[in-house]
Amino acid sequence: MAENNSTADYKDVLLRSSIDRSLRHPVMFFFASGSLWLVLSIILGLVASAKQHNPEFLTCFSWLDAGKVDAAHMSAMIYGWGSQAAFGIIIWLMARLSRKECTASGVILWAAHVWNAVVLYGVIRIMMGEGSGVTYMEFPGEVWPLLLVCYTAITIWSLVQFQVRDAGHVYVSQWYLLAGLLWFPWIAVTAWVFVFLMDGHPLMVAGVAAWFKGTLFSLF
Repeated sequence: MAENNSTADYKDVLLRSSIDRSLRHPVMFFFASGSLWLVLSIILGLVASAKQHNPEFLTCFSWLDAGKVDAAHMSAMIYGWGSQAAFGIIIWLMARLSRKECTASGVILWAAHVWNAVVLYGVIRIMMGEGSGVTYMEFPGEVWPLLLVCYTAITIWSLVQFQVRDAGHVYVSQWYLLAGLLWFPWIAVTAWVFVFLMDGHPLMVAGVAAWFKGTLFSLF
């Protein structure tokens, strides 16, 4: 009996190790690049805070206006740091709970690089004064479809892992992960359509922006 338990434990350790190895590169990339975005967002936040107390601070740089810096700070924090930290946790935790190795780590890593490039492009456009001006959706309209494509390429494999898991117990945390995976594209697509595609009344845009802000906070 003891020998059987020892063999089962050894197999479990091997399985968990193989799952961790299969996602090592994308998970480490998400946290490493997310940490860099966190540092950048903190710097931008400090500049924005300084300009609140001293409007003349760094006025020689037009791209460091208070409105631009504050919008870039929040965008870098949410889509540079917060989203990537969530990606790293979700894809690893879903693989562990589903007890399945990830066979698409290369695709996830490629999509992660593109995600960072798109976020960088969006932040630069904001600081050039070409942002949308919509709270927490300051990126220009053309950025959002690219983010959604990257999001799909990153997260679809977690849904696949859940689908092909061995029959048996499903953890409550997996249901929360699934809900979160479907939540973001739903609110992002809805807000993008009403804000950027439909020529609606400014009050409607403000209402949709407030709804997006609240639901995004609820997601995190």
